[in-house]
Amino acid sequence: MPPHLGKTIFLLGLILLLFGILPLQIAAQEYIPGQIAAIKTDAQVLELIRPFGWEFEEAILGDSAVSAYQPYRSTRFAVRGAQTWFKADFDHNGLPDLLVLARRKDIPFVFCVLDTGTKFQVVRNFYNAVKRRQPVARVVARGGQDLLKYADFARRRGGRGQLVGRRISLLSFVSGGFVEYNSQPVPRQIRQLTYESSYSYHQTIHTRIAVRGDSIQFWEQRTDSRDSTQNSLAQQRKLLTPAQRQRLIQLLSYINYSALRSSYGSIHVNHTPYVELMVEDERGKKKNIDDLNGMGTLGLRRLYALLHELGRP
Repeated sequence: MPPHLGKTIFLLGLILLLFGILPLQIAAQEYIPGQIAAIKTDAQVLELIRPFGWEFEEAILGDSAVSAYQPYRSTRFAVRGAQTWFKADFDHNGLPDLLVLARRKDIPFVFCVLDTGTKFQVVRNFYNAVKRRQPVARVVARGGQDLLKYADFARRRGGRGQLVGRRISLLSFVSGGFVEYNSQPVPRQIRQLTYESSYSYHQTIHTRIAVRGDSIQFWEQRTDSRDSTQNSLAQQRKLLTPAQRQRLIQLLSYINYSALRSSYGSIHVNHTPYVELMVEDERGKKKNIDDLNGMGTLGLRRLYALLHELGRP
């Protein structure tokens, strides 16, 4: 592979990861049953998270982390008493998970560590580093389940350099990621689904993922924008397992796709994926969504990530 193509693929992966479109990364950590349940100190949290990667190696907890959350000191998100990690059962499997409010360098570093029963999973798909800054979160309970109440600010600053555009969201963990909370999801059955995306930055990448019944088909073409002879094609067709199809149906039902808007974004921004989605239910009713920058809702971004996860060779 030419060096410039390798760099392009790396940059694309980084951008899509920041947008929350790529699948979540599973932390390569030795799984010790009950490790989160047994945690009582900052040192034990650090022992758990250090192997997750360089960002986690730099994480700071306790009193030294509080300064990163000063913009929230007069709100319900205030970090007090040096308590910067909290236990909750986000994935509803009866095992405690962690919400961690750390500091890395001088910025807040917010993430969750889930105990799936077989491995530890790091999840922070609620944070969009391209568009937002200064994340914070806390655990709240609704309807007998633990939820994540999350806040952040716009990436841009005000005229005097102040933080602006604060946004607060109530999120639930569904099918591998956090999405907007739905107090009354209605189970749905899906006949077919088609996802298409186009992305261009040194490479032009066209992706198509189609689900029909229990079958999923993945097709992707990459072309070097400066040399059309540099062209690669990946495609695969396979059957979804019952568990995989259930994850997809559960997510589509929970985000209530049929009630979402038909379009998101008014102007396409360079170096973002343009997404077209079509979902047909069991009655033949279709829902089409044009997502100009692949940023429509947190639920949609999680859906895109799950489709890539299920469909890729």
